[in-house]
Amino acid sequence: MGTGSLVEAVVSRSSCQGQAAEARGTGEIHARLLIGPIASDPTESVSAVNRALIKGLQTRYCFCGHRSDRYHGLTKQGRLNLVNLWYLAIQLSGWIGRLVRMRPALAHYALNSGWAMEKSLVFLGVARLMGAHTLAHLHAGKFVEFWSGLPTWRKWWALRVLRRLDGLVVLSEGWKRAIVQTLGLPEDRVFVVHNPIDKGFESAALEMPVERASPLVLCLGVMEKAKGIWDILTAADMLRARCKVQFVLAGPEREPDIHRKVKAFIDTHSLQETVCLRGVVWGQDKIELFRQASIFLLPSYFENFPLVVLEAAAAGCALVTTPVGAIPEFFEHGVSALFVEPGKPDQIAEAIQWLVEHPDERVRLGRAAREVFTTRLGRDKIMADMDRVYQAILSRPRV
Repeated sequence: MGTGSLVEAVVSRSSCQGQAAEARGTGEIHARLLIGPIASDPTESVSAVNRALIKGLQTRYCFCGHRSDRYHGLTKQGRLNLVNLWYLAIQLSGWIGRLVRMRPALAHYALNSGWAMEKSLVFLGVARLMGAHTLAHLHAGKFVEFWSGLPTWRKWWALRVLRRLDGLVVLSEGWKRAIVQTLGLPEDRVFVVHNPIDKGFESAALEMPVERASPLVLCLGVMEKAKGIWDILTAADMLRARCKVQFVLAGPEREPDIHRKVKAFIDTHSLQETVCLRGVVWGQDKIELFRQASIFLLPSYFENFPLVVLEAAAAGCALVTTPVGAIPEFFEHGVSALFVEPGKPDQIAEAIQWLVEHPDERVRLGRAAREVFTTRLGRDKIMADMDRVYQAILSRPRV
């Protein structure tokens, strides 16, 4: 772990120095930005967003990535325990080291729920003490509910740090209204920037034909109850005798032993011909899955604005999802997606069966989803929005 962090620090520093030299050669001055977390796991969504921002804005800023890999306790993240305290100590030391060596003008770090909130605010608080502007980036899908259940002392401490931030990025206008109302933060310090997807994936997805012959349902994402994994399996069991359809489940585990339990459900209900269970997929394998799928299913109980929905929209898949988080701000039921209620496998089964039996409607919904992506969620617009946020923060005195 320590060696990995050291390597990442050296790589980040070299990259920064190279960008700074290039900037001097063109007469431009690139502000140094420290951004995190950056993980080696290509399926980690927050890291994927940060990597996309670095790639998209690397000609405008000198980015230094904060490495935060972990190899133990992957199903216990966000909780208060010895494993997480150990990783906090390691990652905080790396963060301070980068602040000392890089002297960034701005520190940009993800904000999540659970005890991960305190971790994020400690990182940003330390950056502020060391002279950097600070920007939090909210990724938690149930932050308002989480905040409402916090004891007074945790709210008191967190608000002291939050109110001293130079900015907070949220993923939609709805999230901005909720955060301003719940936390009482000034509106001019809460910025709306949508999530960018990987440039290579976006290019490949937009070239995929929307017309797909096979009724393949792709369920890609973290494997856990909150993402509706058991509702998906129950719906697949209902559909087995009603229509010819295949489900592909792929993604990392976030609950202990969840992969084995899902495999046991498939075996017990004789769903081997209906459900294909994959592990973690990325890169070309992920692109091929989207190329084959005509339907994308994500029946989450809560979300912020999931990257996989944006990826599915870019790929032109017919979307079946729950109207949670920022999703209903962009997609409309019956127009660019089909919405089902969380925890309702019968509604999932009904929606999937209807799409299987009406291929023209699959194509229509897939085209409409792609239109939403290209007009409102493309990389160029998102990068311009984030650039404006960085410039707004850097151009004014620190809070």
